[in-house]
Formats: sequence, C-alpha cells, structure tokens
Amino acid sequence: MILRLPDYYKEFHCIAEKCKDSCCIGWEIDIDEETLEYYKSIPGAFGRRLKENMIEGEETSFALHKGRCAFLNEKNLCDICTELGETSLCEICLEYPRFTVEYGAVREKCLGLSCEEAGRLIFEKDTSMCLEETVLEEQYQWKEEEEEYEVCEGEMDDTQYPFLETARDYVLELLKNREKNIEERAKGIILFASIVQNKMNEGDFSDIGQVIEEYRSCIEAGKKEEPPDSVWQERFRLYQARMDVYEELELLDKEWDTVFREMKEQYKDTASYKQMQKEFIAHYTRKDIEYEHLLVYFVFRYGMKAVYDCNFLEKIQFSIVSFLVIRDMDALCFQKKGRFGLEERIDMARIYSKEVEHSEDNLEMLAEACVFEESFSVELLGKSI
Repeated sequence: MILRLPDYYKEFHCIAEKCKDSCCIGWEIDIDEETLEYYKSIPGAFGRRLKENMIEGEETSFALHKGRCAFLNEKNLCDICTELGETSLCEICLEYPRFTVEYGAVREKCLGLSCEEAGRLIFEKDTSMCLEETVLEEQYQWKEEEEEYEVCEGEMDDTQYPFLETARDYVLELLKNREKNIEERAKGIILFASIVQNKMNEGDFSDIGQVIEEYRSCIEAGKKEEPPDSVWQERFRLYQARMDVYEELELLDKEWDTVFREMKEQYKDTASYKQMQKEFIAHYTRKDIEYEHLLVYFVFRYGMKAVYDCNFLEKIQFSIVSFLVIRDMDALCFQKKGRFGLEERIDMARIYSKEVEHSEDNLEMLAEACVFEESFSVELLGKSI
C-alpha cells in the first residue's frame, strides 16, 4: 500500500482551546458503533454522564447544549479527552480534519479547509505543495479478493488508475507553474480536463501522454490577447448564475449565510462587481500563491474520486467553481475590512468549506450543476476566470 500526504500534513496538531472556531461547536458529532459500545461500558459518574448526553437514533451523536458539544467545557477543552485519554475519542473526533481517498494500492490523505489550523498550514507557505510518498507494510489484497469484491457501476479497475492518476498529477503540475498567473493556470486545467474526459468517455485509457500533447497543441493554437473590459458584463451575469445555484444549498453555517447575503447586497451590478474585484486583486499581493494552494487543495482532495464515477472533468469544474465563489467572498471581505491577510484568507476558505464540503447533499447538488448548469460549463467557466 502506498501512502501519499501533502508535505504539510504531518505538521498538523489540534490547537484545542486556542481555536476560534471549534469543531465541537455547531456540528452534530456522530459516534461510531465501536466507540459507542465502549462509552456504554464506562462505569461511575462519568459513564452516567456519557449515557445521558448521547442521542440515539439512526446515527448516535453527542447532545448539543446551546450549539456546543455536551463534553466541551468552559475552557473549550474536551472532557472525554481529559478524563479518558485522547484514544478514547470517537472515530470522527480522532480523524477530523483529516480526509482519505483510496484507490487501487494507494491511500491519499489531506487536511480539510474547514479547520482553521489546517488552513494556516495550507496557505502560509510560499513554496508549492509537494507530495510525500511512503510504502506501508500493509499489503494490497485486490487480486486475492477480486472474486468477492463488488465493483460499483462505472468504477475503474487496476488498468485505468495510472491514466487518471497521471492526469490528476499533470493538473497539479499545471497549477504549480508559476511562470503563468493563476488565472491562466486555472483556464489551462479546465481545458486539459475536458480533453481527458473526452478520452475517458470513449473508454480510451491507453496513452495519457498523447492527451497531454493534444492539450499543449490546443494551448499554442488558442493564444490571444486579454479580453477587453466589456467582458465584465458577462462575468457579472455568470456570477449571478453561480449565486442562483449556491442559494439552493442546504444551509449549514450562519457565517456562510451572512457572507452570502452580503455578496448579493454589495454586488449590485456590473460596475460594482468590476470595481470591487479589481480593487481587491490590485491589493492582494499573494494572490497567485494562495489561489494556487486553494486550487491544488481541491484538485488533490477530489480529483482521484473520479475512480468511482469516471467523471474527472466534474471534479475540476467543482474546483474552479469553488475558487470563483471564494474569490467573490474574498473581494467582499476586503471591501468591508480594508485589508486581506492570512487571517482573512483562512477565514473565507473555512466558511466556504464548512458550508459545502460537510454536506453530501450540497456536494451532490454542485456535482450535478457541473454537468447540467450552463454557467458551470467549460466554456463559461473560462470566461468567469
């Protein structure tokens, strides 16, 4: 088994009571079955407290008191952790903000942007993210278990993983090419992903090198001058179309609701949208670095999930749409505060992530929009950037 981690992954440590947006506040925390049985076995007063503050249903979870986990004390520390030790925490508390994707003989892990400390690790470095690879002692059992393994409809097999993995890695390479600004890089990965998807739709996984050469030829043939300012009218129209899609999401977070409403109020027309965007970009000195980190995060976290549905393009579309929405949030934040530093960068990404990445319904809705919504198409996303 091969384990791949971003170079900042091992630096993560929960900052506990120093966190201004605790993951123990505002979220329902489910308890896995193994930990639930352990909690039920705890004797004495603390055992009674555990039983009294677990809500059993389809999924058993901790009770919330005024939005706070029942075991989060006044110092914002976990009483379960201090009473029983860190290893006594339920699976989700032990794992968060870590997320895992497995395919073939590979396990890839990353940190989620909804955690402010993870955001700091992702955004604070000036250098591009690198992947660290380790061979685990755990053996890959696909061949031995092949007869029992139930392959989901559309799921890739061993022979197709290298094609997709090379495509994903090439997208990361394009994003980290600092000879171009981030807008050029973003447009490039959309074009490349569409060429990759065409090959996948044909069932052709034979030569990713040929796909890369086809992309390079398209880039050379498509070079042109930057569009005139009249394109801002189209960009504002596409912004409104994005907002219409995001307005349908399940509301999870009050901060998101506030920012979303303020965007609708402040971006009144093409002129206001253009002015706020241009003023923000002129001020944002780390734009290319931090948006690179943002796009690399989304591509690394979601790109290889195409092994489950063979839709690589949708994963890249989602990454670009997320970048565009967060950029709109950033410009609003700068307009309100008159500044935009690392703290604001982390906050805007965190607010977006909490609303979007922690709801399967929201992720599914946006995935469908990437397929069916005109404003999320390859051509119009290119114009939005």
